[in-house]
Amino acid sequence: MSATRFAIAMVGAGAVATHLALALATAGHRITGVWSRRQCSAERLGLSLGGVVATTDMAALPAADLYVVSVKDDAIASVVSLLGASIAPSSLVVHTAGSVPCDVLRGFARHGVIYPMQTFSLGRAVDFAQVPVAVEGSSAAVEATLAAVAATISESVTHLNSVQRAHLHLAAVFACNFTNACLRAAAEVCQQHAIDPAILDALVAETVAKVRTLSPHAAQTGPARRHDKAVMQRQHDLLSDAPDLQRLYDAVSHYIASQYHD
Repeated sequence: MSATRFAIAMVGAGAVATHLALALATAGHRITGVWSRRQCSAERLGLSLGGVVATTDMAALPAADLYVVSVKDDAIASVVSLLGASIAPSSLVVHTAGSVPCDVLRGFARHGVIYPMQTFSLGRAVDFAQVPVAVEGSSAAVEATLAAVAATISESVTHLNSVQRAHLHLAAVFACNFTNACLRAAAEVCQQHAIDPAILDALVAETVAKVRTLSPHAAQTGPARRHDKAVMQRQHDLLSDAPDLQRLYDAVSHYIASQYHD
């Protein structure tokens, strides 16, 4: 085992696990096998990695230098208990979650986190070199090892503790998940009134582009920013047949208006 090239077992086969496993393999690490609760998922990832062992039996997962637990946040504890019954307590084990503390793995003497902060979807390629990766380790030595591994797949590696990482994950939910939900809401409004949502593409592109040179505070525009209550009321009324969107509109408008007092 070299300092930065490991034999790695993937515990999980979802979108994050898939992108991470492929990036690790491309970087020269050897994926020994894939575990998933569903055989078809394990086999899909196993085949994409060149036909490595794919199993639903944790005990059948080939031995590795590093075990990467990449499953839904609320499943980590139960999956880790299965893994702990199959490998040595001295094994190096990490999870990939943003919101789960490092110490969920405290049953292993050497444990940590490798958190790639990006939105991943199966079937959509991501340039992993541009994905920020946050690491945390149970000791300085473990953290250094994980940082070295992360540096083989990403140009942006940072050290964050569990509290910092939880807040980064929260920020990512606002920046990504909530933004995507608002884009879906915008598309629904367009579609319900025979407007092609593609008409919004240039607006969305400029919204993202300008916050690279302006702060989000300075870049904010719109009726709530201007305290244009008449427009806000009309738009509120336009959503009378969509109460969920109406509540979303009101909540976000209130937040925006509260930030500006000019």
